[in-house]
Amino acid sequence: MFVQIKNKSFSQALDTSKQIGYYNLNSLNARDVDYKELVDESTRLYSKYEDPKELNDKEKKRLKNLTFISWRASLICQYKFEIFKALDHPGRAFAWIDLASRLFSHLIFDVTSYLRSEFDDLFMRKTYSSLMMSKFADNNFTGEGPEDITRENSGQISGESSGESSGENSRENSGEGSRERSGKHSGVTSGVTSGATSGATSVEDSGGSSGENSAFMSLYNFITNHLSSSQHIWCINKTRIAYNLEIEDLKPFLQFWIKHCDETKDNHSDGCTCVAKMKNRVVTYLNTLMINKHFSKDE
Repeated sequence: MFVQIKNKSFSQALDTSKQIGYYNLNSLNARDVDYKELVDESTRLYSKYEDPKELNDKEKKRLKNLTFISWRASLICQYKFEIFKALDHPGRAFAWIDLASRLFSHLIFDVTSYLRSEFDDLFMRKTYSSLMMSKFADNNFTGEGPEDITRENSGQISGESSGESSGENSRENSGEGSRERSGKHSGVTSGVTSGATSGATSVEDSGGSSGENSAFMSLYNFITNHLSSSQHIWCINKTRIAYNLEIEDLKPFLQFWIKHCDETKDNHSDGCTCVAKMKNRVVTYLNTLMINKHFSKDE
């Protein structure tokens, strides 16, 4: 199916997806997928895994298999989003990317230990799915808001609180920090002006529907709660490169982020210094993208 999508054979890819025989992933309707069945057992086993003595060899093997199935299911949901997006079915596209986003959250937060080698890819897929949810939010044919509201929104992962300081500590303290992400990814965002810049160019406010802003808020919380401050722009930029996103795909979210910084700066006890720095990084990144786009047109 991936090869068919890559070759833009979307109708054939849709036919292939109808042959998938588990958890109703062969359906055209994302709501038919047995999401609860897909994640509940692995979540229960993983929570039990916190005490290795309680998880026998059979259970470990079962958890590993369930995690792999969830990983494959999340990819299938993302592929089906690409199919329906290309076939101009925005309502179905939204439903599938919403489901993919929830599965990525499950894999990141519920069964982390079994997917450490895939963690960077998962973070990019989670970021991409949230960006696409915001883009297709007005086409949510279920009549409900985006359901990407798992624990990354509530700040319940490892007892984190929202804000930049929690982002610096949460993943390091939970075990993923042993991978030394800051050292690994420093300097990845080439072409992006580093550091905070005084007097950064202002950008227009972000409007957007309630569904779009809900997806933006979900992505904002995901990034700021679970990545260190130095990783924020890295995550966005690497996703942009991996999925060949246009500035128009990123600009609404970046504008939302900037506006949110302005609206919440007085809620921080550190004199809003961290929020000001975060805002300047985002403004600088957005301006860099806009400048690069302008000069690329002249070439």
